[in-house]
Formats: sequence, C-alpha cells, structure tokens
Amino acid sequence: MAKKRANGEGNIRKRKDGRWEGRYTAGYDEKTGKRLIKNVLGKTQAEVKEKLAKAVAEAESVDVRRADEYTLGTWLQTWYELYAKPHLRFSTAEYYRRGIELHITPRIGDIPLKKLTGRNNAGEPDITRPKTENSIRKISIPQDAVDLLVAEHQKHPGSPWMFPSPKTGEMYHPDSVVNIHKKILKDAGLEHLRFHDLRHTFATLALQNGVDVKTVSSMLGHFDAGFTLRTYTHVTRQMQESAAEKMGNFMAQVM
Repeated sequence: MAKKRANGEGNIRKRKDGRWEGRYTAGYDEKTGKRLIKNVLGKTQAEVKEKLAKAVAEAESVDVRRADEYTLGTWLQTWYELYAKPHLRFSTAEYYRRGIELHITPRIGDIPLKKLTGRNNAGEPDITRPKTENSIRKISIPQDAVDLLVAEHQKHPGSPWMFPSPKTGEMYHPDSVVNIHKKILKDAGLEHLRFHDLRHTFATLALQNGVDVKTVSSMLGHFDAGFTLRTYTHVTRQMQESAAEKMGNFMAQVM
C-alpha cells in the first residue's frame, strides 16, 4: 500500500488576498489513486479552522450509498489514510495497517464493498449475530445508568428496542446514530469526537482509576488482555510511572 498524505487541520495558510485558506484531502481517485484536494476559505484563521474541522469530519463519514463504487480493499485503504491514521496512536494505526495489508486485502480485498454492508435487498440493515463470541457478553454498569435506562424504557414499554426511532418506532439506522451523536456534541458546545472514541475514553479512564487490565479487556470484548495492554500502552506506562513513584516514596520512608 503506497504511503499517502492524510488530512488534518495543519494545512492552513494566509493567502495573498488577505483571506485564510484550509486545504484537506477529501478522498482518492478510484482510477489513479491521486488525492482529491478541497479547500475552505475564511476571513480569520479561527473561522477557517472551524470550517476545516467540519469539512474533514464530513470527508471521514462513511457514505454507504457509494458502496458499489468500492472494493473492500480500496475502501480500507481510504479508511486507513483518512480516518484511522490521522486520529489513532501510531502503534494502533500500525496494527490496523498490518492487518489490512497482510490479512484482509490479500484474501478478500477484491470483494465489492456493497456485498459486505449488511443490507438486505430492500436497502434496510440486516440484524445478524455478531461475528465473535466475545461480542456477546454481559457487562456491569453503575446503578445510576440502570435507573436512567429503566426510565427510558418506561416511555415505550411495548417496544423491543431500548431507543426506538421516534419516526418509525423501529431501531435507529446506523447512520442516524452517528448524526445524533454529532448533534449532541454540537448542542453541548464540544469539539468533534468520533462515536468510537467514547469507548476509548471509557477504557482510558477505567485504567487510570485502577481497574485491572483483565476486567477492562473483558468489558471491551477483546480476545485477550495482551491486546488491551498493547492498545492502551500510553495509559499502562503512566500507571507504571505512578507505581514507581509511590514505591520510591515508600522506600524513602522506611529506609
């Protein structure tokens, strides 16, 4: 897989006409593999930075309507460069890259993406069993969260869904969940945050607050604690440094 420049906020400059310009990678040409460059303009650097962040987020969004234009291999290449590489730690991004290059692309990279999107002939999402047994698991949550979920379910006790769509009464479409997440962030005045980052935030905070790696691993559904350790190396390293400092203070007191 050829190295390509990923998108990001760093490419902002002031033009000769006095306006600010932000340039970003909007995708890659399917035939030539060349970057598709777009730009945003504004009167101030702050304005362009805000516009650029929004444009980058939109460029990263998965558009399933274009599924018939991609093979799995070409889509994974685009996903890695635009979505994973700019936002993940180097070690995590490298783990994904090796998986794509060594295992996925050689075996099933030429399969049209449309055949893997989990949609039926009517264009609706299919409900299927998760691919791994670790995905089917019980997790413990705080009582406050349980109370909130019970109160939510009481609003629609006849529905099999915890959060049914107010329009259809059925489950939300996956794309709708992403859009709702973006709206919540906007209403709260928060910066763009991927929905999946909530999972990473939980894991990081859990480890930092003393939850053992094995427990965190089982709650995340990882196949082994070693994977969790590798993924959150920065956190466990900080914990080691903190433990070393505590032991140093202890030894200083007893000696």
